[in-house]
Formats: sequence, C-alpha cells, structure tokens
Amino acid sequence: MNAEKPSSGALSEKQSQDTIAIENPSTSPPVSPTRNPIKTFAIVLLALTLIVGGVSAGWYWYYFHARAFSPVELSQNEQLVMDGKLELAGGDAVFAKAGALESNDKAIAVRKEDSRTIIFTEREINGVLHHNTDLADKLYIDLKKDAVIAKIVYPVQEDIAVVGGKTLRANVTMQIYLDDSGKLQIALGDVTVSGIPLPNAWLFDAKGKNLIDLDSGPDGTGLLKRIADGIADFKVEDGQIKIRLNE
Repeated sequence: MNAEKPSSGALSEKQSQDTIAIENPSTSPPVSPTRNPIKTFAIVLLALTLIVGGVSAGWYWYYFHARAFSPVELSQNEQLVMDGKLELAGGDAVFAKAGALESNDKAIAVRKEDSRTIIFTEREINGVLHHNTDLADKLYIDLKKDAVIAKIVYPVQEDIAVVGGKTLRANVTMQIYLDDSGKLQIALGDVTVSGIPLPNAWLFDAKGKNLIDLDSGPDGTGLLKRIADGIADFKVEDGQIKIRLNE
C-alpha cells in the first residue's frame, strides 16, 4: 500500500516556516561589545594633556617671547595733516594744509566750521611715536570706546630670575571720558603683565581714581588739571580721539 504524499500546500507552508527560522535564528537583541573603562580614561586623559599643553605653549610664547611692534610710518600727506593738528591753532593755515592734500582719508578731521574740534586717529598717534621717539617697536596705542590702551613689549634683563632674557607683553588701560557733570575723568584701568592682571594694591590703589584730582601743584592745580580746563569735550572712540577745545 502506497504512503500518502503530503499536499503541495502543506509543503509550501513548511518551506515558508523553515525560511523564517533561517532568517531569524534568534529573537533576542544583539549584545554590544564590552568597553574597557581604563582605555577610555586613558584616551580622554591624553586628549586633555595635549590640549592643555598646546594652550600653555601658546601662552608662553605669546607672552614671554613677544615680537616687537611694526612701527607706523605716516605718509608725507598724513604727516602734513598731523603737523597741522599738533599746532592746535585752528586757523586758516591748518585748513589750507588739509585742503591742499586733496585726500579722502578719514584722518583729515579738522572741520572748517568748528576750528576748535580736532580728531586724532589711532594711526596718527602711533605715527607720531615712530617719528618723534624710539618707542615705536615697543609701544602701540590702541583706541577703544572711552579707553586708551597702551600695549607694551619690553625685554627683561638677563640677571632677573625666571623671566630674565625674555621679552614680556603688558597692557595698561586708561579710562578717559566726560562724566555727567562734564568733568574730564582720566582713571587707571586694568594693568596686565603676561596676561595676568595686577592687583590694585600693587598699583598703590590707583585704579578707578581720577588722576586729575590726584595731580595737584603748589597752587592746587597741576598740569593735568590745567589741560582738562582747556577741554570742552573729549571722546575716545574706536580708532580715534575727538577733542573740542574751550574758548
């Protein structure tokens, strides 16, 4: 007697079940590889060491091997304008010099309608340093709103401990503005050496005090006071100083 053969439908269902079993041998989630915490910590520590080392090296070279400033040299026309401003005459001679240049340079700032207003640009001031002193490669004047910043690089003598033979970088900030009563204020701001701000006690507690009030001569008025009395308006802006003189 012949055995009964399975039907084609039963075979197809069995083959489908076998295919599913092969494609999905296990329904449990894959197991992630175990991380080595010591290895991870070592990598993070190495990265932090490289970052800190790089920043420290950059800080050391920037502040202890400071490069000299490039002197600002005014052109002949710029020097002519600056000479006119320094005369502080406010007369026709100054305007004739400025007008004769036929220049669109913003440095030409003595306005004919207000002969007592003079504007000195940052470039002009640093150009005067180069023209009249030997400090142009050691001192640069940076003008910001209500602040004059003297940027200084200076070599230290060889016999000084730790920093001997190095060229250091320092910044001295002077806050200069008119207060609400129209009084000129010249106050010492931050003083930093190699990026480190000096404490006020090291500066004889001079920070924030009006130097004009501290400068008193025998008659109660010093040089700064006399200069301040001759100024009707004084503004320090980004890149320039604007002065309006009294009658």
